[in-house]
Amino acid sequence: ARKVFGGGEGYTAALSTAMGVGAVSSALAFGVLVRRFETRRVLVTVTTALPVASLLYALAPTRVAALGALGALAFCYLTSLSTVSVVAQVRAPSALRGRILSVNTVTLGLLYPLAVSLQGRLGDAVGLRRAIGGFAVAHAVVVLGVRLLWPGITAPLDAPVRAVEGALVA
Repeated sequence: ARKVFGGGEGYTAALSTAMGVGAVSSALAFGVLVRRFETRRVLVTVTTALPVASLLYALAPTRVAALGALGALAFCYLTSLSTVSVVAQVRAPSALRGRILSVNTVTLGLLYPLAVSLQGRLGDAVGLRRAIGGFAVAHAVVVLGVRLLWPGITAPLDAPVRAVEGALVA
């Protein structure tokens, strides 16, 4: 808010509000999106849109554009987290579900603060826009690489979940 747009506390609050609006919008839209488009399509769409939203935020020419991009970024981020969590809860065998969700939580709990810290340090060194843009491009490369190297990686999500001997399996 201060370094890029010369804003003060009010604009910092506006950025936080934009993130909150994106997150709440995700929470309100998630069930509708999954019912209408299925889990796989929602996951692929938001995972692909996430680096795009990050890049739009990094390149935002105005304060208003930055607010919109940050709202979209929060929406994509929370929707992707929710989708991954739902997939893990619904598709993991009941005997492994707790472990799988624990690994997911620990991974996110470790990687997110490390990435944010690295992004902050990089932002101090090369500028916030370049750091955020660089992370967005790296994220896009990873998403594209996974899609090219494992084109069918999300296909199992199209298979219906069924109960077998008291456990959910794909």
